[in-house]
Amino acid sequence: MKSTKFSIFNLILNNKFIYIVLLSQSLYAQDSEMNKSSVAVSVIQAEELNLKETAKVLGDIESNTKPHIAAEVTGKIISMSVNEGESVQSGQILAKQDPEPLLIARERALADIQRIKALIKNQQKAVARNKKLIKDNVVSQNRLDDVQTALTLSEADLISVRAQLKDVEYKLKHVDVISPINGYVQKK
Repeated sequence: MKSTKFSIFNLILNNKFIYIVLLSQSLYAQDSEMNKSSVAVSVIQAEELNLKETAKVLGDIESNTKPHIAAEVTGKIISMSVNEGESVQSGQILAKQDPEPLLIARERALADIQRIKALIKNQQKAVARNKKLIKDNVVSQNRLDDVQTALTLSEADLISVRAQLKDVEYKLKHVDVISPINGYVQKK
């Protein structure tokens, strides 16, 4: 009887062992399937750091704001110093305009100034003569008024021609198209 009990106990024990072995193999199989789809995670204490991120890329960069560069004065372009895609520096000449029309306008203004100065000198003498003659009642007040008006108009003409000369000289200084910034030529 003891051997029977022992055999039954052994059998029950062996069955439990087989059952435990089978159960553990089943759990191991589920574990390995989970390990295939799971991700290993490491946990560390968080700390604050300043990060510097840089990236090297190849390509074209376009600015949202594009400086529009144009000549300050109108005229015929006689030469272009840069091409599309080239880099330019601030102050670099990009294009030259034909200054000849402005040089002619300057000469005309200088000649007008000289002519008007001579006319004013003559009119000042005429005013002085007419003032003497009016005292002697040789000419009318109307004649003196006309000479004085002509003198005033000539003086106004002189101011106007000097302003024209300043305008022409300003334009001559700005006849070249100059880059205001460092950059690249996108379009001509």
